[in-house]
Amino acid sequence: MQGVTFQKPVRLSTTQAVGPSGDTILRHLLRVILALGCIVLVNLIGVVMEGRGQSQTPAINEKLSMEDRIVLASEIYGAIPMNFGHMEGVPNLELDTEYRAYVNSVLKSDSRRDFDMAAMEFIAKLGNGHTWFGD
Repeated sequence: MQGVTFQKPVRLSTTQAVGPSGDTILRHLLRVILALGCIVLVNLIGVVMEGRGQSQTPAINEKLSMEDRIVLASEIYGAIPMNFGHMEGVPNLELDTEYRAYVNSVLKSDSRRDFDMAAMEFIAKLGNGHTWFGD
């Protein structure tokens, strides 16, 4: 075996092994653990702050201004052509006519509950169980 030389294997510990960025594996692992700890901490802070704040569920007796009712109703109506892909399933639906009726019912009351019920009724006219309104 002339010309072949064997080198003694080098053993590195985790504190000596060097990763692609030049950091040791242990240093890299500590950075990952620190990053994950920060993510967990941010989520915990969010949960605590949410618990101190108001409920995320809107109050049924809350009042909506006329402007808010018109804007929200218009946004709901405007989202249908862009997001509802099953218009062929309701060929007899006169969407513009139904929208006018929806706006008329929304203008009759400033109650958020009444607005939500009118929106649910309007969306139900689409006749698709995958499309719904929730507040």
